[in-house]
Amino acid sequence: MSGTRDTPGDTGAVEWMVVAVMLAAAAVGFISGILAGMLGIGGAVVSTPAVRVLGASPLEAVGSTVPAVLPGALVGVWRYRKADLIDWRIGWVSGLSGSVFAVAGALVASALPEPRWLMILTALLMVISGWVVARGNQPGGPTGEPAAPPPDPGSPDPTVPHPDTTPVTGDPTTTAVP
Repeated sequence: MSGTRDTPGDTGAVEWMVVAVMLAAAAVGFISGILAGMLGIGGAVVSTPAVRVLGASPLEAVGSTVPAVLPGALVGVWRYRKADLIDWRIGWVSGLSGSVFAVAGALVASALPEPRWLMILTALLMVISGWVVARGNQPGGPTGEPAAPPPDPGSPDPTVPHPDTTPVTGDPTTTAVP
């Protein structure tokens, strides 16, 4: 019968729990969508752990973000291609190597004897990633920017460049050779 409980004494707690999980999942989806829209991508950073907290297995949590990420990635590729802003060689190398290493990472993760090793490796990757990001704006870092000229040791002002690195004849692209 519709609208009645089959079991005497049933309080409907299970039904409310299902509704609460569905509302929480909708809220997570909303927040992830906002983040993905604002930042281009990144909603999975919120949605994967949140779906896991809501009771999904690790495989379900990771797999549930693919339908959300894939359309955004395809639209991004389409728009960047239209603007001719894609270096296809880098894209193919990154995509293929990322696919290979994702499979390798899954195999390593499944071969680990205890779950804590996966957490240790994850923490190590986070530390390395943070170090690379923090180092990115330094001269000679991953951005490929040239290092700033060394200061002149004889000058009291450390911002004055060394005479050997000052531009020659007004051309800012050349430097004097000692």
